[in-house]
Amino acid sequence: VLFRSIASFFTRVLGTYDGLATAWREVVGFGVGGATLLAKGDRPIQGTKAYTDALAKACDHFVVMLGTNDTVQAGRGNWEKADDFVGDLGALCAAARERSPEATVWIVGPPPMFADARGLDDARVASLTARAPRRIELAKRAKAFAGATPGVEHISLDGVLTAQRTVDGVHPDPFGHEDIARAVHSRLAAAMGRE
Repeated sequence: VLFRSIASFFTRVLGTYDGLATAWREVVGFGVGGATLLAKGDRPIQGTKAYTDALAKACDHFVVMLGTNDTVQAGRGNWEKADDFVGDLGALCAAARERSPEATVWIVGPPPMFADARGLDDARVASLTARAPRRIELAKRAKAFAGATPGVEHISLDGVLTAQRTVDGVHPDPFGHEDIARAVHSRLAAAMGRE
């Protein structure tokens, strides 16, 4: 699991739902807040210890939730590099499957953004208003990539995460984390024949 805040919650949830703990040898979370999928982004996941540690594991399933920070342009300059998103996604999936050739890579999201969430200041509303369509574009690219790539699946978070379950229009609160974990669990359980 290559995401931070939800990683510990997700690790616990996957280990307790419907007997998955006995179906999996181990559930491990690796995450880096603020990381980008874009290798030329301002904080690429590829240059982190978490990435190296995740790829060192022999896994049956890799769950990756990245893309939110790739939508940021102001102050970070990531969106101008978005043409590299699919290539960098492909490189990440290939790296994951190099160590574990039979593994399924699950691309989650990127999660929705809510410029209409309560309590946001004008600057945050403007930022999310600009970024939300970019997030939709990256989600489309991720879904298309997964549809065309053996061993890669996409899990949409549209309709899973709501504005009320974010702390700032983007980052999930504990209930949003649980909603995401349940959605991912549902897809993994179905893939494992454990619905």
